[in-house]
Amino acid sequence: MQTIPERQGRVFRIAALCQLTAVGLVLGGFAGLLLGLSRNSGSMVPAVMVALSVVLSIVIMAVFVPLMASEERNLQRRLNECDAAAMTSGVTAWPAATAVLVRVMPARRRATFKTALFAANTPERGVLPVAVRLPAAASPQPSSGAWLRLSPIDPAVAVIDPFATPDDHANAGTDPALARLSRVQRGLAVPAGAWVGPALIGVAVAVVMAALTTLLAH
Repeated sequence: MQTIPERQGRVFRIAALCQLTAVGLVLGGFAGLLLGLSRNSGSMVPAVMVALSVVLSIVIMAVFVPLMASEERNLQRRLNECDAAAMTSGVTAWPAATAVLVRVMPARRRATFKTALFAANTPERGVLPVAVRLPAAASPQPSSGAWLRLSPIDPAVAVIDPFATPDDHANAGTDPALARLSRVQRGLAVPAGAWVGPALIGVAVAVVMAALTTLLAH
């Protein structure tokens, strides 16, 4: 199974590709329209192409909403499986890891739990963001420490270590590996290089759309 950064990177590339392609369509269409007008073209084709580019951009952007909803359902399913495995077989053999709280996701009204994102110092992968379920009444402070038990089969999820004491949790935040973490390590951003491919495709779409609109105007 993929880690949270791997899933984030995949979703980001798809979302960025959709958004930048949509922007490229609109900008290319308008650029073609302006070029057609500058040549005193009386053709209605540029206007039609601009309208088409706007419609296509809306359709492409519409992909983003169900994509995000699907990712949230997938994460909750993985958390369900993690909690079920922890209750069935126990977590004694699960790898332990120090962690600091990154953020708590907004919970629905009457929800019995909250989903939190922790940056954990994992034994095999180093610092890695993982998702954990907390009781609905819990209100931990950002950057507070915790001992986690990592799922042995899913690198994206974990549970709070039931064997750790309050002092253990408090001391977990002093782990030097968890100091001065970047936004990427905390799971709040993706590497800058993830922009390159979608941006190049967006620029290419804009150029092609502008050229096509200009050609069809004559």
